[in-house]
Amino acid sequence: KQSRFTTIIVTVAGQEEPVYEVGDVNRDGEVNIVDVTTLVDTLLANSTVEYDAIADVYADDEVNIADVTALIDYLLSQDSSYINVDNADVYQDQEVNIADVTALIDYLLSGTWN
Repeated sequence: KQSRFTTIIVTVAGQEEPVYEVGDVNRDGEVNIVDVTTLVDTLLANSTVEYDAIADVYADDEVNIADVTALIDYLLSQDSSYINVDNADVYQDQEVNIADVTALIDYLLSGTWN
């Protein structure tokens, strides 16, 4: 099976750097949920949002990258044993899907519900 990601080789001062796939944000040789977490965590490094229960998917009384990770993990595994399923419908359309991930990331970046 061919990867849908593009491999990039970087040459600096005549020497090849290690090869990473696009999307391998933490450069561990794999493209997975950890890369999503790393990317969003980097984007949110200087961002603060007020607590909003609907965004607290991880159910730890905080709204942060853990909520994004928990929501994506739930979408991939359908294991709801460690999340607040009611809060997972962040987009509030009676479904839990990628729209909820997008809405949660938007909220974390902007601090408001769009």
